[in-house]
Amino acid sequence: MERAEESLRRRGVVSGVAGASGFRRNPAAFRRRLAGAAVVSFVALASLLAYAKAARTPRGAYAPADDCPRGALVYAQASDLPALLRLWDESKLKERYLASTNFAQFQNGHVALKLVRRFKEFDDALGFTLDAAALVDTTEKKAAVAVYDIGRMELVFVAPVGEEKALAARFFQDADRFEKTELPDGTAYYSVDVEADRGRQKQKILFAFTKGRFVLATGEQLMMRTLANVGGRSRADRLSDEPSFRTLSGEVGPHFATVWVDQSKLNGDYYFKHYWAMGDAARLKGMRAGIFDFEMREGSWLERREYLVQNVKQRQNAALSAQALQDFGGAIPPEADYARLRVLGDGDAAALVRDVLLDRLPEAEESSRVRLHEDFDPVSEEGDDYYPGEYSYLDSDYDEAIDDSPDAEAEKGESASDSEERSGAELEQILKRARPAEGASAASPLTNDGPLFVEFRRLAVLGLENADGLDRQALERAIGSLVLSRLTVAGNSGAGLSWADGGVASRRWRELELPMLGWKLCYALKGRELFVSNDTAFLDAALEGGGGARRGDAKFSPDDVTVIRFDRKAQAFEQVFGKLDAQRVSDYWKSRKGSAAESQPSPSEEFFSGNVASLLDVASSVSRVEIRRRSTADRLHVEVEIVLSGDARGEAAR
Repeated sequence: MERAEESLRRRGVVSGVAGASGFRRNPAAFRRRLAGAAVVSFVALASLLAYAKAARTPRGAYAPADDCPRGALVYAQASDLPALLRLWDESKLKERYLASTNFAQFQNGHVALKLVRRFKEFDDALGFTLDAAALVDTTEKKAAVAVYDIGRMELVFVAPVGEEKALAARFFQDADRFEKTELPDGTAYYSVDVEADRGRQKQKILFAFTKGRFVLATGEQLMMRTLANVGGRSRADRLSDEPSFRTLSGEVGPHFATVWVDQSKLNGDYYFKHYWAMGDAARLKGMRAGIFDFEMREGSWLERREYLVQNVKQRQNAALSAQALQDFGGAIPPEADYARLRVLGDGDAAALVRDVLLDRLPEAEESSRVRLHEDFDPVSEEGDDYYPGEYSYLDSDYDEAIDDSPDAEAEKGESASDSEERSGAELEQILKRARPAEGASAASPLTNDGPLFVEFRRLAVLGLENADGLDRQALERAIGSLVLSRLTVAGNSGAGLSWADGGVASRRWRELELPMLGWKLCYALKGRELFVSNDTAFLDAALEGGGGARRGDAKFSPDDVTVIRFDRKAQAFEQVFGKLDAQRVSDYWKSRKGSAAESQPSPSEEFFSGNVASLLDVASSVSRVEIRRRSTADRLHVEVEIVLSGDARGEAAR
C-alpha cells in the first residue's frame, strides 16, 4: 500500500485530495474551483460524445481486444470477472461437478496433470499461486484473455483497473524479486524466467501496469506488442483489427461472457484436434471463425453463436413459419426426450423417414488409422511428450455381414446396399410429389429385459404442401421394399408381409407388422401432415397431440429447432446407461468381494453409468435445452438456450 500511495503521490493525486481540506476553510474558493471543474467536465464529456458519434464504432464493448495483439487462437472476455467467479464459487453447479465421477477421472488424466504441472511451474517462478483470486485482485470488473499457443500456454491477460488497486495486487508486492525493463517511453514491465515442461522449454512470465491496464503475458514478444497497443504505438496489430473479429463483434453485443475463436487456425492445431475436439475436428473444417456470447436471463442461460463459414455448400433455406412451429410442436409426443424441426431440402424427407424406420448404418471412416489413446501410449505414460502413435483397424473384410457374401449377392442379383439405395430413391420420388416443406423428428428410448435391452421409439412428421399428391399405395410398397432390403436374408422375397389398419376413431393409421422381430411400422396422414413411426403407441401419442417442442425468444427466424429434455433424464439416459454398464459393474464388485473396500459404497467408475451419468447429475438443474439455427450463404447463426427448472431459477435469482 505504501508503494501504491507513493506512486499516486508522484502523480499529484494524493496531494490533490489532501488539498481539498484547504478549500473547506475557504468556501468561496471551493465553489469557484468546483464550478470550473464542472465546466471542464462538461466540455470533456461533450467532446467524448462527439467523438463517439463520429467514430460510430463500439470500441468500448470489446475494449480489451484493442489491447491484445493479433494472431490469437482464442479470445475470451468477461463483463465482470469478480462477479463471474463469485457466481461459480457459490453455485451448486461447482459443488456437484467437483464431486462428480467425470471430474475425478479428468483430474487424474494426462491433460489435467500436465496443466497442473505447468501452473505449478508458473507458481514456483512467481513465488505465489497464480489462480483466479490473484487475477481478481488486478481488475475492477472487465477482463480478457487471449491464447496464442495452446501447447506452450502462450497467452495475454488484460484488465482495466485503477492504479491503487493494481499496485496493491500480489504481483507488485514483491516487485524487487523480478527483473525490471523500462521502455524508451517510460513504460516498465517486470519479468521472471520459467523452467517450463520440466526444463525443456524456456519461458517467461511478465506483468505490467500502464495507462489504467494490468497486463500479464507468458511471452516477451506478446508483452511488447500488448504494451505497444496500449500506448498507441502499433499499427494494425490489435486483435480487434482481425477481419473476422471485426465482422463478428459488430453483430454480437457482449453480455456476461464472450468468446471468439479463429476456427481456421484451431482446425490445424494438434492440441485442439486431439484434446479439445477429438473426433469432431473434421466437421469444423468449413468454419472460419466464431463468436459465442453468454447471457444470464430470468430462468435460463442464452448462448448466441455466430460463425463465418467457407467452402461449405450452405442451403439458404426459408425460415420456419410461426404456424409450422406451432403445428409441429403440438404433434411431438409429450414423452419425447428429443425433438427436431427443420426446413427440408432435396432428399431430406426420404432420409428422415428412412432413419425413423431403420437403424442408421455406421458412417464410413475417412481414414483407416486413428490416434493411439493416451492410456496406451508408452511415451505418454512416461511424461509430458505427445506421441502421435497410431494403430490400424482390421481389414474392411471383417466388417462384411454374413448375408453380404459374393455368393449371396449373386443369388439375389443385387447387394443389400444396392437394394436399399434403390428403395430409398423410390421413396424420395413418391414423397417429392407431395412437396414436403418442413420435417420434424422425435425419439424416446425404452429399456427392456433381455438381450435387446433398449429400443428407440422414433417418429417423423412431414408437412406436405400437396397432401393430395401422396400416393399411399406406392408409399406402402416403397416402405416394404426398404425394410426388406435391410431385414431379410438372401433369397427371401418377404412374402407374407402386409399392411393393415390400426388405431381407433380419429387416431387411425396403417401398420406393417414384422413378425420375425415383433415390431410394427406405421404411418398416418392427418390433414397436411404425414406421420411415420416405428412404434404404434408413439404414433398414437403424436396423433393425440400435447406438444413438446417449442420456439423460444429467438433473435432471428430459425430454419432448424432442436429440443432436448433433461427433466426426463432418468427415463432417457440413466436406465439405458445402467443397462450398458451392468455387466462391467457386476464384474467390478465381484473382484472386490471379501475385501475391505466392499463395504464402502462408491459411485460407478464406468464410462456411461459413471462418467457421463455424473455430468447429467451436474446438469440436474436444467429442464431442457433448445437449439435454434439459421444457415445462409456464408453464415451460421445459432442460439442455445438452457432452460432451468423451477428450483434452479430461484437459486439463480438469489
